[in-house]
Amino acid sequence: YLVGRNWGSLLSAIAFAVCAFIVYQHSQNPEPVKVGLGSVFNIIEVAIAHIILFRFYEKTRFAAYDTLAEKNQLIKRLAETDKLTGLFNREKLDRTLSSLLKSSNFGFILLDIDYFKEINDTYGHLEGDKALVIVASKLKSLSSSKAVCARWGGEEFVIIIEGTTLDETKEIATSIVKDINGIYFHEKRLSVSCGVTINHSDDNTLTVIERADSALYRAKKNGRNRVEFNE
Repeated sequence: YLVGRNWGSLLSAIAFAVCAFIVYQHSQNPEPVKVGLGSVFNIIEVAIAHIILFRFYEKTRFAAYDTLAEKNQLIKRLAETDKLTGLFNREKLDRTLSSLLKSSNFGFILLDIDYFKEINDTYGHLEGDKALVIVASKLKSLSSSKAVCARWGGEEFVIIIEGTTLDETKEIATSIVKDINGIYFHEKRLSVSCGVTINHSDDNTLTVIERADSALYRAKKNGRNRVEFNE
């Protein structure tokens, strides 16, 4: 069974078949070797013990493999998840963005919480963390097979939506701005600003981010709580 369940079973069956053949050959001998009933029982006991032992070993081995696979999956999730918000982290986002640039069209939203420094200065960093978690929980509802949400850093987040046009991406960003502005935090409305763009055939990671960041800067400059875009 060291060679696996299927091969182990096959080799064991062959071994028992060979033993049975040898016993049969002896029985056909003109002067057969006398085998006592006790010896027969001993052979049967050894065979049963062999099967039980290696079945137990096989079951234990596969259980260990399953446990190891689960731990590896957990380590992978932790390595690509932002601890505070539960969204993907920047490393995971960078890999996703690089991969999509090679194969897909997508919309890109760079989102920033308005007046976040004021929240930290007024209520403390723990309350600032709560604001981050609130915004992240709204973004999680967008997560799907075609949408990746991540914490970019500080109070900034990124949403990548695969297979969308610029107009569709703007609509999604506008909906996010509206939803978050309906949330009260310390008796004030939370608000976010968004910079939107889509990828081009000659883009790299830096050019996509620069266009979205430029649009986000305009959104901040033009009053916050709004969406601006660069094609």
